[in-house]
Amino acid sequence: MNSSEAHYKTPCQEINTRNEIFLQRFGLCNFQKICFHRRMSAMLSSTAVRLAHWFVLGWGVIFFAGCSHPPQTTSKITPAEQLWFKVEYQDRTNDLRTAYRLSLAARNKLEFMSKTRPKELDYPICLAILNGRLFLMARSLGDTNAAEQFLLESGFYFNAERKEGFGSVTNYSAETIEYYIKVRDARVHPDQTNGIP
Repeated sequence: MNSSEAHYKTPCQEINTRNEIFLQRFGLCNFQKICFHRRMSAMLSSTAVRLAHWFVLGWGVIFFAGCSHPPQTTSKITPAEQLWFKVEYQDRTNDLRTAYRLSLAARNKLEFMSKTRPKELDYPICLAILNGRLFLMARSLGDTNAAEQFLLESGFYFNAERKEGFGSVTNYSAETIEYYIKVRDARVHPDQTNGIP
């Protein structure tokens, strides 16, 4: 063994040497030295175990909290929405009288539901559209009194929708209602007219 190798100490040997110096300074016997070493090693190992425990627990919480799915709410279609979808998509026909009859029945039911189930649908816009369609159909059928009534109701519901959006109330002319309904229906239902000429 070389003389330079004899004086070299590993980090563990240096720690043991420091502990020995500490124990000699305070005059501890071999039995006390052994107990001291055991307590130190037990304390270090229990601290390491605790740190490892908290580390694993922390990562477990992060993993499970981060990977959990958001709570899923099951939303059912309300009766008012079912009625709106029915009149909007299922009752579409090019026969003017049939379309008028089905739209009028749906409008009456939706107006009733707007009073009994006010949170189930955006009633103002749905009723504005239905009344606008009924206005165009009644005018085509030659029923001027009904056409005038549907025009007024359509304007009323369009204004109610504007108020909900903090807009100002305006007067809707027959041309404006006709334009809104035809543009909307052409966008939503490009292949069908629902009896509206």
